[in-house]
Amino acid sequence: MQALWQDIRYGLRMLAKHLGFTAIAVLTLALGIGANTAIFSLLNQILLRQLPVRDPKELVVLRAPGVRTGHIWSDGDDSESFSYPLYKGLRDNNPVFAGIFGRYAFSASIASRGKTERGSGELVTGNYFEVLGVRPALGRVFSQYGTYLLPMAFAEGSPLHPSYGAGHATVAGACVTILKAWFDESYVIPNPVQATPDGLALVPYSGPPLTVGGELNKLASNVATGRNIAGVHWRSDAVESLKLGEAVAISILQDQKNTYNENFSGFTFTKFDGTQVTV
Repeated sequence: MQALWQDIRYGLRMLAKHLGFTAIAVLTLALGIGANTAIFSLLNQILLRQLPVRDPKELVVLRAPGVRTGHIWSDGDDSESFSYPLYKGLRDNNPVFAGIFGRYAFSASIASRGKTERGSGELVTGNYFEVLGVRPALGRVFSQYGTYLLPMAFAEGSPLHPSYGAGHATVAGACVTILKAWFDESYVIPNPVQATPDGLALVPYSGPPLTVGGELNKLASNVATGRNIAGVHWRSDAVESLKLGEAVAISILQDQKNTYNENFSGFTFTKFDGTQVTV
């Protein structure tokens, strides 16, 4: 051990005496190690590392060599393009594979908060996750929710970003508040109709009386909730943004009242929380 330490100290002294040689040697080693690390990482991703799916060694890519017919477009090898009817035929009449899915890679511009970035994505068939034997980190699967739609929202309706005010809900809250102030919200709508279950016809409505104020509140709620269903906003965004729009409208009504020369008792209406106010 003592001889080893002597050799190490001797080597360090020699390197300190020849700084140019030492710098070149260190730089050469750094470049060599870095290049080997980069090449190995690439080979590991492409050749050595298996895909994180069930039975990755059993995956195959179907090709269709021959004359290309119809209007099939491919960004790469045309032999890997299939029309959707052809895919369905292969999927439904397949005696060989455990399952067949379709995929189409594309690139798109993604805009968020004033910034636009280029991103990559894939259009996939509904059995994509089922055939690969994996569960999506986000979205829904047909076996659990009865739909092949894969929204950006979690199953419980939560978006992927922090909460912020909903523009649609704010505008809806403000507009509905103005309408309730100007019109008689207690007026009962005569002879209302409703859609049939299939949505193909209108039939007379049977139920509690429908008022102007109640229907306006429903309209504002539907506008706000629609953005939640799309996964754009948190559920609380709709509620709070309706209140924000209502507050903006009340401020506008206050300013409007101050411009009247005649005696005016004010605008009276019911707020979203059920309280009646006079502005």
